[in-house]
Amino acid sequence: MPFTDHQALELHIQAVHFEAKAPVCSAHFPDMAAPLRDAYSKWRAINAAALEQGAVSARKKGMSGPQPPSLTHAASTEAQLLDSLPSDDVQRRCHELLAGVASQK
Repeated sequence: MPFTDHQALELHIQAVHFEAKAPVCSAHFPDMAAPLRDAYSKWRAINAAALEQGAVSARKKGMSGPQPPSLTHAASTEAQLLDSLPSDDVQRRCHELLAGVASQK
């Protein structure tokens, strides 16, 4: 099923944020590293065409790159915030991160 540019961009944004937050989750909870990696790998494979479409859309809109305003900068800021939360909040959010890619097809 084809994705609209908006849907593809949303998936790309989700991927950028996942990639920033997953290392934080893995650092806090090493047992989550493999499940995060595996679920994300499957999710990326299933959504490969839409993710590429979303990346192109993000570049066209000036949303790519390390400097603000950019998706990468926003995701990095969110990952830093996640890292600073109490352990129980980090655990809950990491489980939500995993569930987000494990449940989407």
